Amino acid sequence: MKLATLCYIRHNGKTLMLHRIKKENDMHQGKWNGLGGKFEEGETPEECAIREIEEVQRQINMRPRKRLGYDTSFKIFHSY
Repeated sequence: MKLATLCYIRHNGKTLMLHRIKKENDMHQGKWNGLGGKFEEGETPEECAIREIEEVQRQINMRPRKRLGYDTSFKIFHSY
C-alpha cells in the first residue's frame, strides 16, 4: 500500500476540485477530486500536501496564497 495525501482548498465558500480526464487507464477517470498524490521517499504528510498543491498551482497558473495552517487531526486510509 502506498501512502498519499488528499487536500481540499476552500476560498470564499468555493472548493477547488480537479476533474480527472487525462491519464490513460485511470481508475478514477471522469471523477472529481481534491488535490493530492503519493508520498515521495522521506516526505512527511505536510510536505507531500504542499508539494502536490504547488504542482497544481504551476499547472493552472494559480497565484500562491498565504498558508494558514493544517488540520492533521484525522487520518483516513484507503487501499485499492
